[in-house]
Amino acid sequence: MKTLLAVIILTMAAVCAHAQTLSNFSARIDIVPGGNYIIGFAVPGPGPVNLFLRAVGTPLESFGVTTGISRPSFEMYNSAGQNFMFGWYDAGPDFVAICNLVGAFQPTPYNTGYAWTVGAFNPGAYTVSISNDAGVAGTVLFEVYVIQGNIPQVSLPLPYPVPPQGPIVNPSTLESSSG
Repeated sequence: MKTLLAVIILTMAAVCAHAQTLSNFSARIDIVPGGNYIIGFAVPGPGPVNLFLRAVGTPLESFGVTTGISRPSFEMYNSAGQNFMFGWYDAGPDFVAICNLVGAFQPTPYNTGYAWTVGAFNPGAYTVSISNDAGVAGTVLFEVYVIQGNIPQVSLPLPYPVPPQGPIVNPSTLESSSG
């Protein structure tokens, strides 16, 4: 398995510290079958920051990218190397409202060619491993957006899939592991 490493230095610090002027970062990545790409970022203190993360593959075709992978996925790790994901109880994130809020395009249909998650990230370092599960080489756009205020919610069950990735944690109890 071929692994590529990219570390986003200072970007998330600037995103979080100056959210009025800088609200996201993205990377367009070519990934080989079975390969992955690693991006690291840090969330500065003093408190949690709501982030929307997504990996977009085939929906990039509407922008002229003909090599978007059909099954991108990603896993998140804190600075202690613990894999985690955000769990939702009673209500879940409203994908359409989040895209509108942060100015992100909405992939359609909602169940193919991308993976996403949203939650409150405590101060600390994080790593995201983006994978290509499609079996052919292709392109993925990985994006991280800062959400100002509360995360828009809808009642469960969600009208669209949230990909299963890692152990589920309650967003309000995600512990910072910055050591």
